[in-house]
Formats: sequence, structure tokens, C-alpha cells
Amino acid sequence: MKSRSSYRAPKCYLSGIDWFLRALDCRTRAVTGIGNYSQIVLALRGHLDPDLLRVRLHDFIIRNPVLQGYCRRNYLNLAPYWDLPCTVDMRTKWLDVRPAATGSDVDALSALADEVNQPLTGRQRIAFTLVPGARLSYLAMRFDHQVLDAAGAERLLLSISTWGSTSEPLPLGDRRAHLDEWMAKFRSGQTVNRALLALRESEPPTAFPLPDATDRIRSLFAFHSFSDHETKAITEHAERRVGYLMLMPFLLGVTVRSFHELCLKSGLDGKHYVVPVTIDNRRNTNESVFFNQLSFNFYRFDAGTASDQAALWKQAATQLYEQTRVRTSYHLAQAGYLMRICPAPWLGRLMGLPLSGRLGSFSFALVAGQGYAAHDFMDVPIENIYHTPRVPTPPGIGIYFNRYQNRLNMVLSYLEGMLDPLDAKSLADTLAERLRTGNETVS
Repeated sequence: MKSRSSYRAPKCYLSGIDWFLRALDCRTRAVTGIGNYSQIVLALRGHLDPDLLRVRLHDFIIRNPVLQGYCRRNYLNLAPYWDLPCTVDMRTKWLDVRPAATGSDVDALSALADEVNQPLTGRQRIAFTLVPGARLSYLAMRFDHQVLDAAGAERLLLSISTWGSTSEPLPLGDRRAHLDEWMAKFRSGQTVNRALLALRESEPPTAFPLPDATDRIRSLFAFHSFSDHETKAITEHAERRVGYLMLMPFLLGVTVRSFHELCLKSGLDGKHYVVPVTIDNRRNTNESVFFNQLSFNFYRFDAGTASDQAALWKQAATQLYEQTRVRTSYHLAQAGYLMRICPAPWLGRLMGLPLSGRLGSFSFALVAGQGYAAHDFMDVPIENIYHTPRVPTPPGIGIYFNRYQNRLNMVLSYLEGMLDPLDAKSLADTLAERLRTGNETVS
């Protein structure tokens, strides 16, 4: 059955960052056979009624047809936009209820994480999986990065939790074509190009080779969740070692050191590492849920000093201050508007040219805003929230952190065949132990 949406809006143009993410989706799909998807998993302390959830999703999706939209190009001005359907096809299976989970919570989470490797069909942009359990139940939302970023996905779940029959469609934010101020956007492009070339210098960054196969390649995961006490200690370590409100550089510095040791063990002998770091551009919690309200900074670390933890923290903090000063993430977002003229599959291949086909050594993100600020979902208490993203390809390896309430979580995401699973587990375990101790000399 197709339900008619009551929501109509002017053309919903894609931003430059949206177009970069669509290009990355094309590149990832070409290499792995699966698009640039991500997933959020809610660990719930109780039973969630699947029938009530289906009713809630039905009404929410009808009123927010952006979740069944698709990309088109306006051939009058050549700007890409997201076409919102007049009718929403509710024959799509939005919720899959699985048998009750057995084994430990870690086993259940690991099994559920593989759901992100299942493709979304047709014009479906989100899909849910519910797994009841003895101690915890799990609700996973798989989503397409073309319409949601990680923080936006958390806010979408919060909106579903509080959705009522009289609720209005979620606002789409600033979706103008932005076909203006061309010279300023061109200068932003020059700024970004110079920054990327400086990252490379004489040779590309050190990175693990991508798998040769181009069939369905899964992302695999290694998890660590930190308790309230451990998270507090990590925050105190960051303030003592790097500075006040410097959690991200602290995490990044420890990650680079651990990754460097894995590279040496694997025989990768490069001169430097480049790490694209996701930046949330939302200024407050009232900004739009949909599309990509983010940008990127790029960090460079010399391999010669990558065993010196204090030096890595200093480099990370210095580059954070510098990129904030020169507004690297802003210029990247502005330059993206110019790149919308390029077809997304072409742009996906062009994006790697400044770094010789590589987009970095690994990708990194910290989702630590107020995306999901509530303590329950549809009146069921939440134990924790995890992110399990398919890793963009390249680089094919990503280390991501998220924070829910007073707990920090870490996930290593990597393409099957890029790392030995034992090496991946060792990397995650070493990184987690160093974060818990905050000790420069832990080995």
C-alpha cells in the first residue's frame, strides 16, 4: 500500500558536503559492493513492543518522505537535489523482529553489528532490527549516509521516541541551491587544495592496501565500552595530558600511536599518517536532523615521532588550534558547492587525487554532542548507545568514538581482508587499555 504524504516543500537541494558523501557512497559501493551505510544500536533495559513501534514508524515515515527520497539534478541550474515522493510505499519492510538473543551481550552486539552490511533496497533510507534478550533488548537502525549523519541519526531516533499523531514533519533546514558567491567558494577550493597537497608532501600517507575483491565485502568490528568511572578517568587524563575540553586530540593521539605500532608489525614503512576527522557543524540542538551537517579536518603525523605519545598529543592539539583558526572545515564545506557540477561517481574517484588515491591512513570521529539526550526510548530505559558504521573506502579502516550520557564507547571498523581479526582485536585492546590508564609508557 502506498500512503500519500501531506508534506510538500520547495526543492531540497544538496549541499557540497552532501555531494561529497554521495561521491564517497559511489566509491565505497564500487569497491565493496555495498554503500556508505551506518548503524546505531540502542541497548534497552526492557521489552519494546514491536507492534507499537511499527505503528509509530508508519506515521513517522509518512510525514517525513525524505526517508524515501532520491537524488535528481535540476537541469535548469544543474544543481542536485533530493526529490521528495508524493506517496510513501509502506510495503517496504521497515522493521525486522529477530528471535531472542542468546549468549553474552557482547556476542549479541557483534551479531547485530553485521546488519549494517545488509543493503538497503530500492529507495529505503532507514531500516530497523529488533532483537529481544534476557537482560537487554537491542534496537538497531541502519541508515543511508546520504540523508543522515551520525548525530542526525541519534536525533532522528529521539524524534521517533517522542513522536505523536499530531507531530509536524521534521524541518529540512537550509536547502537553497546556493548558486551565489562564486569567487568566495573558489577561494575556499584553493585553500582546501593547498592544505591537501601540504599533507602529502613527497609521498602519499601510510595506509593498508584495500582488498582485491570487488564482491560483497563486509565491514568487521571490534568493540570496547567504558564504564562511567572509566569514562571519567579518560576525561581527566585528557585534561591533564592535553588540556581542558581536549578529549578529541587525546583520543586521536593515542589512536595514532597504536595504529603506528600495527603498521610497523605489518611491515608498512611510510613517513607519515593522514587522518580525516569528522567535525559536527551543528551549532545547537535545534538544527536540522536530515542530511549531512558536518565537515572534515585533516591531521598529519610524522612516523618518526609516532612512538612518542606526548609528541602526538602536542601535534594533535596544535593542528586542532590551527585548523580552527584557518577554518579548514568551513572552506571544505564551501568548496563542495563547486564540486556538485561533477557527477558523483567521477567525484568519488577524483577525491583521492591529492593523496595519490588515498583518503587517509584511517578515518576518525568522536560523536559526543547531545544527539540523544533522553534516558529512554518509547518509555523503555536505555543502557547504552553504540555506533557501528561501515567504514568509508578508502581508507577501509576507521576508529570511532561516541558518548552516551556518562559512557564512552569505541569501535574499530575495517573491511574484511584488510586486517587479520587477531590484529584488529589487539589494536582495539591496546587502544582501550592506554585510554584507561592514560599512561604514556603503557605497552
